[in-house]
Amino acid sequence: MELRAVADDITAHTDNAEPSLALTDDGERIVNMGYIRALDDALFRAGIIDLEAGRLVAEQAWSERPDDDAETIVNRLCLRSPALFGRNATTTGVAAPHIEPSDANAHANRAMHVAADKARTTGDRTSVLEFMRLKRRA
Repeated sequence: MELRAVADDITAHTDNAEPSLALTDDGERIVNMGYIRALDDALFRAGIIDLEAGRLVAEQAWSERPDDDAETIVNRLCLRSPALFGRNATTTGVAAPHIEPSDANAHANRAMHVAADKARTTGDRTSVLEFMRLKRRA
């Protein structure tokens, strides 16, 4: 008996509902889905790395400025959060300076030439051994 009362209550509410209001809600949902699709397309064209994060940030920007089109919102997002698009991503730590192999070789070659000149000019056994040690390393 109670089930019948609940069913009648539901039927009464659906019969009295305004169809135009339901269509408006559905229409807004369809428009929103179209706009979200446009946002997704613009995010893909911009090279988004994480679509979900980009969509959340773009939807928040859209809620703040609903008159802007998807391209404008994504362009602003590119400028505001370039890491989402893989551009200008910054690293968090300090790396040791990179020494080019040619620079390291140039230093070793320079030391070897200095030792060779010293060994040749002095003829000292220590200088000759130093030159031979450096030559073996190279």
